[in-house]
Amino acid sequence: MDKEFWIVSPSSRIMGTVLFVLIFLLECGIGYYMSAVTGVIPVDANSRVASAYYVLFSRYPHLGAVGFIWNPLPSLLQLPIISFKNLFPALATFALSGVLSTAFFAGLIALLLFRNSVRFGISRSGSFMLSILFAVNPFVLLYGSNGMSEMIFASCIVTVVISWTRYLQNESTNQLIAIALCLAFAFLARYEAIPLAAAIAVCILLVIYQNNYFSKRRPTLQQFAKAESTFMVVFTPLAFVIGFWILINYIIMGDPLYFFHSQYSNQSQTGISDENSVLAALVGDPFGVIVFVLVRMLPFSIPVIVIVFWRIVRGTLWSRDMLMLFALLISTPALQMLLLYQGSSFGFLRFFFYPLPICAAWIPYEMYRQSFTPRLKTVALSSFLIALFLSAVLTGYWVQNSNLAPEESDYLKLQQSLVVENTRLSKEVAYYLDEHVPDHNLVLMDTFNAFEIVLNTSHPNRLVITSDYDFDEILVDPVENNLDYLLVPKPEGLALLNAVNIKYPDLFNRGAEWCVLEQNFHDKWKLYRVLKNNAAEANHE
Repeated sequence: MDKEFWIVSPSSRIMGTVLFVLIFLLECGIGYYMSAVTGVIPVDANSRVASAYYVLFSRYPHLGAVGFIWNPLPSLLQLPIISFKNLFPALATFALSGVLSTAFFAGLIALLLFRNSVRFGISRSGSFMLSILFAVNPFVLLYGSNGMSEMIFASCIVTVVISWTRYLQNESTNQLIAIALCLAFAFLARYEAIPLAAAIAVCILLVIYQNNYFSKRRPTLQQFAKAESTFMVVFTPLAFVIGFWILINYIIMGDPLYFFHSQYSNQSQTGISDENSVLAALVGDPFGVIVFVLVRMLPFSIPVIVIVFWRIVRGTLWSRDMLMLFALLISTPALQMLLLYQGSSFGFLRFFFYPLPICAAWIPYEMYRQSFTPRLKTVALSSFLIALFLSAVLTGYWVQNSNLAPEESDYLKLQQSLVVENTRLSKEVAYYLDEHVPDHNLVLMDTFNAFEIVLNTSHPNRLVITSDYDFDEILVDPVENNLDYLLVPKPEGLALLNAVNIKYPDLFNRGAEWCVLEQNFHDKWKLYRVLKNNAAEANHE
């Protein structure tokens, strides 16, 4: 392909920049309304903000406070933003630092889709419509504005697919390098990067050994060498990042797989959370798992149907690049299918969103690959735009259905949302600590459940939190370590994993000799005052 083909004109660059700004501001507006006005802040989004917060605002500020359970990139990206917390407290209290970060990546995806479409010969107006229809999909609008990790990971997926389709045209090493870096960043955002990398490995093998499959010839040494060198370029950064993540888990937490099976891990949470009868029925049922996954993938897979339609019409369905597309499409859902089969997944709708960004990034290549006549090209582009529109409409229905999308439907209930109630309670606890606990007193809490309280208090330096170097020591012996207060959640659901409840399983319900109840917050949280002198304190009481 002619090198000039890839050049984006100045007018297209300006148009792409305008598109980025529009989507960024739209997502910021939605995020501000949802978090600051209605109080709807997703739990995971708040947790990501809190992880960045601990790094800068705690008794022991250090980078390791970002945590070793969830992938660190979403929180690390927020460090420059959350550093302005003292000037703009809402960056922490309403998780607006998360809103800003995901809004940026939602805008970035729109920009990437637009430029890629223009590069593959789609008109600027058509490219603009394709990008807009993706960006205004209700799922994209919701997760581009709520501070969670989906848009960060989706931007990596889009870049990987764009770079791969460009590589199919010119086999440029630059595209392989872009893929390599994005896979590494993707792992730092979500663990689904591993099946995505496996799909890319399949794509590479299909390119190198394409002729052998049809002629049944044995691979040559030259092909082996090319496969080896290509794999080294593409997967070395990912292997380094995975190895480094395992290493620092071992060095700091004492367990190389701490992120996988610790008390706070996804494995532990799925094992102790309230049983979902639908998910429980899927364990060991491969057919049920497939149906469950396909139903949730449906609104995000409509463009796939259109791609398959045009492939059938053009007689190119059974081709090398279609095998590549299917490998990419089934990569992340395959992981979820395995986890659902084992009973290790919550089955949230957001786990099945990724076919949409894959298809959106693939469509420009598809248009170019089919060599449509000018008239047929217009028809084909219209069909893809209609597919994206129908996907948005169907997704709008899906996210309001509590059976298909329990997380999203709960967020959209706004004032009636359980998320809002928990946030209000956390703010109430934080306000009480600020008003009634002396500044020089220490209050211990496990941030696994108490992260919203930490974000809303005005005195984080007096909190003994999970990432502090002396947390375990103080938890084991609060009296000898001069702890003043200890905050404990009601031991139910995920709160059973709280370190305080694990160490003192009867504390919430029965109390203890070494402390007295200071305040009960709606029977959800209890604040205990530690007795420095048991006899004196008991007589005083």
